[in-house]
Amino acid sequence: SVCEGLYLLHDQHGWEEIADCFDLSIFVDADVDVCMDRLKDRNLCIPGYSPEEILLRVDAVDRVNAMTVLRSKHRADVIVQSAV
Repeated sequence: SVCEGLYLLHDQHGWEEIADCFDLSIFVDADVDVCMDRLKDRNLCIPGYSPEEILLRVDAVDRVNAMTVLRSKHRADVIVQSAV
């Protein structure tokens, strides 16, 4: 089975033992700024939010989450660099 998730390698707030459930973990290391730009474009279709609110949310919430995830990459068995 394959399992994907942002916090699967996280080592705080109740996530500490999750990584031990997997035989192999792979971290896809991607440029955070590129990811945030893609997220801004993708999230513009979310109903109920203005484009300005989407841009603010990505920087205030999603970027913080991305940095949290990035700090957990050392727990991966394999780290691969994103192609883009």
